[in-house]
Amino acid sequence: MIGRRWCQVVRGTRPLSRPRERGDLPGDRGESAGERGSTIPLMLGFFILAGLMLTGGVVASSAFLQLRSLQSACDGAATAAANGFDRGGTHLGANLPFDPDAAQAAVMAYAATTWQGEAAAVSLDVQVNGDQVTVTCEKTAHVPFEVVFAPEGIAQSVTASARAPLAG
Repeated sequence: MIGRRWCQVVRGTRPLSRPRERGDLPGDRGESAGERGSTIPLMLGFFILAGLMLTGGVVASSAFLQLRSLQSACDGAATAAANGFDRGGTHLGANLPFDPDAAQAAVMAYAATTWQGEAAAVSLDVQVNGDQVTVTCEKTAHVPFEVVFAPEGIAQSVTASARAPLAG
């Protein structure tokens, strides 16, 4: 039974005259430290989760930046191919004499200067349709921690198209 003195202590009208012991407060069952549990496994779990999220963010941003770089280079290759037609000998209103072989050569020359040593790792497909050139670039992106997330690398494919300019 809780005594009168204890009720005064709980209400705050009388200070404790003795040090508080386990089991003094209602609801405190006097459990030992081993029974209450530990927060160390919880903290380790959160650190592992944070590490995985950080690593995943690094991998995703690296793959995105490589895809953006591939798209930019593929756009340049399509523009180089569209500019590689013969402008001489055409009359106003006549179709432009567009040579698919010249477009392919312009794309390969642009790829050699843009990707330099990596040009062999990029697969290029050039299609000519009238005055429009469509270039498809495919490459395998190698990202940090790829042993864990993508052992084979990440396959990336982009398409760019450009129209031949009408005025020379």
